[in-house]
Amino acid sequence: PVMSDKTIEELQAENDALREKNKELLGEVKKERQKARDLESQAGGESEELEALRDEVRELKLHKPVRELLSKILVVPKYAMQEVLEEYKFELDDDGKVVMQHADGTPVMRTPDKEPMTADDPKSVPVNFDADEVSHYLAGTGKFDHILMGSKASGGGAPGGRGGGPSRETIPSDDKPDKPKPAFGLR
Repeated sequence: PVMSDKTIEELQAENDALREKNKELLGEVKKERQKARDLESQAGGESEELEALRDEVRELKLHKPVRELLSKILVVPKYAMQEVLEEYKFELDDDGKVVMQHADGTPVMRTPDKEPMTADDPKSVPVNFDADEVSHYLAGTGKFDHILMGSKASGGGAPGGRGGGPSRETIPSDDKPDKPKPAFGLR
C-alpha cells in the first residue's frame, strides 16, 4: 500500500472534524423533524377544527332542513324518517341546495309541470326540495302511504272524498198518502 503524505495525527484530526460536522448535521436533522412534527400536529388541530365546521354546516344546511321537511309530511316522523331514508337520501349540490336522490345517488325525477312542447323541453325534472313535491312524489310510489300524512284540504274541492252517498233528507213522494203520526198518549 502506498502511504499518503498525511501523518496519523493529521488523519485523526480530520476524522475528529468529520465526526463533529456529522453531530452538527444530525442535530439539525432532529430539529427539522421536530418542526415537521409540530407543524403536522398544528395542521391536525386545524384539520379537526375544519372538519367540525364542515359538520356544523351540513347540520344547518342539510340535516336540519331535511328533518323539518319530513316532519311536515310524515306521521310519527321520528320513526318514519328512517323508512324513507332507506330508499332515498338528501345531499347538498354544488350550489349548496338540498337535492333528493335515490340510494344510488341518482337524482329523483318527476314529470314537468308543463307538457314538453319541443324536443329541447325536459321530459323529466328533479323533485324540488319542497314539502308538497316530496310528499306528492312519495305518495306516487305507493310505498309510503302508511307513514305519509293525508292532505289537510277539506270542503268541496278536497281530494280523496268518498263520493256522494244518499242525503239525510228524504224527499216526499206523491205515490203514498201521508200517514198520520202515531200518538203515544201525549197531547
